[in-house]
Amino acid sequence: MPAHTYQKATILGPGLIGASIGLALKGRGMAQQIVGLARRTSTLEAAKGIGAIDVGTTDLEEALEGADLVVFAAPAMATIKLMEQTGALCSVLGGSKGEKPLVTDVCSTKVEVVEAARRSLPNEVEFIGGHPMAGGESSGPEHARGDLFDKATWVLTPGDQTSAETVSRAEFLARALGANVLILSPERHDEIVSVVSHLPHLLAAALMEAAGEMAQEYPETWQVAATGFQDMTRLAAGGAELWRDVCLSNAIPIGDALAAFRQKLERIEAWLSRREGQALEEMLVKVREQRIQLEE
Repeated sequence: MPAHTYQKATILGPGLIGASIGLALKGRGMAQQIVGLARRTSTLEAAKGIGAIDVGTTDLEEALEGADLVVFAAPAMATIKLMEQTGALCSVLGGSKGEKPLVTDVCSTKVEVVEAARRSLPNEVEFIGGHPMAGGESSGPEHARGDLFDKATWVLTPGDQTSAETVSRAEFLARALGANVLILSPERHDEIVSVVSHLPHLLAAALMEAAGEMAQEYPETWQVAATGFQDMTRLAAGGAELWRDVCLSNAIPIGDALAAFRQKLERIEAWLSRREGQALEEMLVKVREQRIQLEE
């Protein structure tokens, strides 16, 4: 028996991440009941079909009633709207043995989501932001896995008013699902992921678009595109709605990351125009060593 079992775990948005949380909770016997909320019944049916949720509903109050664990797992903009609606319904939340319900999220950006929680949720509901650094290019509950979070980093972003108890409970949840916990401020989280998560997706999209334009002129392009191109553009297959929200909710840090990256491209372009092979090689050696160290 796990150290903590939730009476009712509610997942608001049982897509890839949300449904994977459901599978991980169920696989570890950590929830007596798992309820999923989605706009589309097809999403709920898919999540229920793989065993990620026990009950599916499109009614927010029904989903929240009696819940002692609530995970906002919709895209960022949808999560912010859900938080606004949840604020008026928090009285129906559950809790056991005098504990407040644990309320968290798994959105890819944190500053706007944490601020929305502060603005929308009443003081008696203690929210802590979260972001498991796991996923894939395919979205939807049909791609969920109960082991998705094994050895992944799960970032928690407590605010100034977040109690040590809430942080501890959120850490326990993340670790119980197989993850390693990293505590960051919402601001630092968004700056870091703008470079290591969001920028790579936009670069993959831009590269895919450039190759698509070339393919219109040279149809042989796709025959020549091999594993290097496939590896570089894998992220471009991600859900458009999800990544639109990610980019809009982290627009300033992503803009800064794009500007810094543009400077690096301009530097490489200048080396090539001047045939400065030594400078190019030194850069390639340095980043090769960094990439090898990343694997160690």
